[in-house]
Amino acid sequence: MEKTFTLFRSLSLLVSTCLFVMLGTTKAQVVYTAVNNAQGAYMGNLSYDIDLNKDNTVDFSVSILHMQYLEASAPGGYYDEYSARVSANDSNEVCVDADILLAFAPNAVIDNSLNWSVSGYLSCYYFDGKGKPYERFGSSAAGNFVNGTGKYVGVKLKANGKTYFGYIAVDTKNLDNSSGSFTVTGFAYESTADKSIAASAGATVAVVDAYIKNNTSITYLDHTIVADFKQSFIGKIALVNMSGQTLVTTPVNGISSSVSVAGVPSGVYQVVVSGPEGSYAEKLLITER
Repeated sequence: MEKTFTLFRSLSLLVSTCLFVMLGTTKAQVVYTAVNNAQGAYMGNLSYDIDLNKDNTVDFSVSILHMQYLEASAPGGYYDEYSARVSANDSNEVCVDADILLAFAPNAVIDNSLNWSVSGYLSCYYFDGKGKPYERFGSSAAGNFVNGTGKYVGVKLKANGKTYFGYIAVDTKNLDNSSGSFTVTGFAYESTADKSIAASAGATVAVVDAYIKNNTSITYLDHTIVADFKQSFIGKIALVNMSGQTLVTTPVNGISSSVSVAGVPSGVYQVVVSGPEGSYAEKLLITER
């Protein structure tokens, strides 16, 4: 079951026990918590608190906010903003691009090389004074989680003077200004300090498979990503940006495959190799001119 917050509804809260799995060959331990149900009463906003490492301290909060602004040019003379966001408590942080939360795809790597902040928006929706979608900055919706499913928020946890990386699995849905909601399905952190975590690790067994990691060599040269395999491999290669969007996908059937990235903007990406044996993601800096 999933935990869903809806703007004007109350649901029940139950958090399951932790599951433990080994990630790759490093014997790092991912501590994963599946979320079953939750409840909240709409009192101007909704908030779900997350204790990532089970130390009886709230580490992160997911909430829905409603703000109203006067704007003479808007039908009705004002507009409403409904936004879902994640906020960090104490010295913890969330992964952002400006004030917008990055959306990580499954297996994308979360580590200290990313941009971090104390809070960020999952999604924002705008409605005019007559209840119709209202464009702000060229759109009536903004954020990397607009009607998003299967995406992850990267988080950084500070505990006992050490830093731990993790994620929150969250979906959002806003059909109109009275039924907007977010659903948190689980969260996890890597129990080894300063060690990266793959988004979705722990939610399923062998999310990052040691065989694929050890079998794969990825290089980037002349606008091309090349994946070479020690043993013949059947699956696919995907280039994923740090907002969780898959830009290029190509099939693999053999001991080598290549992906052209000509025209792809320079930046940090994830190269995700996946097949029946599992998945493996490697961060890659692309410099295209």
